[in-house]
Amino acid sequence: MTHNKRILHPVISFLAVLIIGIFGAVQSASAHCDAIDGPVVTDARVDLKSGKLDRTLKWIYPEQVKEVSAAFDLTNKVKKKGPEAQKLAELYFFETVVRLHRETEKAPYTGLKPAGYNAGPLVKGVDRALETGNISAVEKMVQKQVSAGIAKRFADAKAKKAHSNHNAEAGRSYVAAYVELMHYIEHVHDLAGTESVTASPSADGGAHQH
Repeated sequence: MTHNKRILHPVISFLAVLIIGIFGAVQSASAHCDAIDGPVVTDARVDLKSGKLDRTLKWIYPEQVKEVSAAFDLTNKVKKKGPEAQKLAELYFFETVVRLHRETEKAPYTGLKPAGYNAGPLVKGVDRALETGNISAVEKMVQKQVSAGIAKRFADAKAKKAHSNHNAEAGRSYVAAYVELMHYIEHVHDLAGTESVTASPSADGGAHQH
């Protein structure tokens, strides 16, 4: 292995882990919408109960409204045939809405998930904050995570810097820790300043990302 490859290997490994971690966090929040007790199905339940297709529409694009409306009308007709028919019809409607919402996120639909799926403390905290109007608890969770991430990487880089001139291997170990610290801070900083971390929907009333 050449000198450059030895230096680049830990750098590339770190970037891969960072990208996968961030992608996983976004996917986790998105997959929360697949749950049977998630926000998409919750609004769909309200609309089925009221008999008016209203809340559900915000989760989809305008061009998907026709398909959702057809599924809504069919569900309301079929569910009158009895309890079992109602259960199947409502499930069909929920799956249709969630599937189309996943399309707005450019993500595959893998079926409805059980209650509580991917609803970790952060996701629950955001949902709760939107109900109470207070986001401070979520801010504290994020700040704590970021602070811990910086502190851990800084301590590692600082410790390795003290021995960086002892030999080439120690120097490379320090370089890897230095790069990890720098990239972590830069990425968190850049992400915090980004206006939107997901693709925006059409401005004429389409769905938002979740």
